[in-house]
Amino acid sequence: MFFDGCPQSDHAMSLRLPIVPALLGLGLALTQAPTALWAQQGPGPGPRLTPQQKQQIFPEQKRLWLQHSRARISGLQTAERCVQAAQTADAFKSCLQRERQSNMESRRSHWSAMRALFSRYGIEMPERRERRGGPGAPAGPET
Repeated sequence: MFFDGCPQSDHAMSLRLPIVPALLGLGLALTQAPTALWAQQGPGPGPRLTPQQKQQIFPEQKRLWLQHSRARISGLQTAERCVQAAQTADAFKSCLQRERQSNMESRRSHWSAMRALFSRYGIEMPERRERRGGPGAPAGPET
């Protein structure tokens, strides 16, 4: 027996590999890989703001962020009330769709205001980083 109460019916189990140390080593490698990759790539693409530009837009940028945060909080509270009142799965789904739509509109509005802020001061908007994948990421090229 490999483990108490576990017969060796599987070929992999009969190899008696030190699985825990191997998995721990793999986990450590996976947690360090992104950091090493970022270090190799250097700073992200696009222009960086100078300290003077940062100071110049700071008050308005802070105001826009606070406004955006309040809008997100309000949207979440509205979604919470909707979900609490939902009596069916369809009503629940509708609440989630409205919340997603509201969130998307809030983000678009925020970034539009940010672009206007940068433009007003003649500052080139830093480029958006390309999404790497995950939920909601744009699909890759069709093959």
